[in-house]
Amino acid sequence: MNAAAPGRTSAQANERTSEWPVGFLLDEIWLRGRRTLVNALEAAELWPATPDFMAFRKAQKARGERLRDGLLSEALAADDRRWLMSPSMFGIANRRFKSSTPMALAFGHGLGDALQRAAGAQVDETISETCGLFNFGISIFDLLHDAQPELIPEFASHFNSGTLQRLHSGAASPGALNAAALESEAPEIRLLLQTIAAVYQRLYRLAAGADGPAFKRLASLLASAYAAEMRSSRADAATAKERLDISRAKSALPFLIISAICALPDPSGFNTALADNLATEMGTIFWLTDDLVDVIGDSRGGALNSLLARAENYAPSDIRGNLTALIDSDHIVAAAASIRDSLLCVRAALQLGGPDKAGDLDRLLACHVRMWLE
Repeated sequence: MNAAAPGRTSAQANERTSEWPVGFLLDEIWLRGRRTLVNALEAAELWPATPDFMAFRKAQKARGERLRDGLLSEALAADDRRWLMSPSMFGIANRRFKSSTPMALAFGHGLGDALQRAAGAQVDETISETCGLFNFGISIFDLLHDAQPELIPEFASHFNSGTLQRLHSGAASPGALNAAALESEAPEIRLLLQTIAAVYQRLYRLAAGADGPAFKRLASLLASAYAAEMRSSRADAATAKERLDISRAKSALPFLIISAICALPDPSGFNTALADNLATEMGTIFWLTDDLVDVIGDSRGGALNSLLARAENYAPSDIRGNLTALIDSDHIVAAAASIRDSLLCVRAALQLGGPDKAGDLDRLLACHVRMWLE
């Protein structure tokens, strides 16, 4: 909490903060969030050294570009591949789309690779590629909500909870999504539908159908993640606890899904308990990191954010009140501590499994946290 000045009560200090211009409040939160997290990670020796971080980021970008130009391009109709480098894709968020595409692919691929190693499985490149495609699909699903919400109704007419039920029961095929993509005039929707179709084609092959318990568990997680994403746009009508639950599920479930993808071919040879424990900690890390990084934009747009949702008397339309309550609370410090603690839990779990199980997961997570901040 902010300390009150000598001779002033906490209530008086809070009243002074509430008189700040909104621009000052935004600047203070932006700086405080980053400074608090960096200090917490540096003190725990979790902050990557700059030379190592720069080398990691360069390698990730190169890996992601290879996946984009090969794996992702092959999943798209020939006429739609050009949209990957188009200057008009996702409108004003085009720069975000083009810069995040290789990183999303590389991050998902790296998580799949590292989780397989950590869980004692032999690394299967097909699984890692599927995780990369899935993570890319999640990233553009988020981007569609953020940048072009007017397209959500059309997307939902092609892909909804009923579609998921049919896909998970085997009553519908991924080819139906490809056919639906061709009906849309919006390249963003075509890209997302074709990506989802490519992911499901791979999931069916990895699981040898949709009847096994491993696929059914994965299907349940996918349905929950879709519901959380769709509910997040209506979270202003939820209670404070419901807003936090939706916020956490929206960010954390994709990591459990990646763990479940890794277990599809041979659950008996995969340490599911360890992988799910790691995935849960990763969910916490990136849920809170994302909310720290996006708190400014979320406060302006009224989007769901766990830090703002925890603020006293939260109201989506009261930007000044929400920001003041956040500054005068310890929520930023608590979020930074939770991110640090989850990174330490991942490190401890990997060390128990031995260095041959750890792979690059520890480094992957720490470097991606730094990337999100920068």
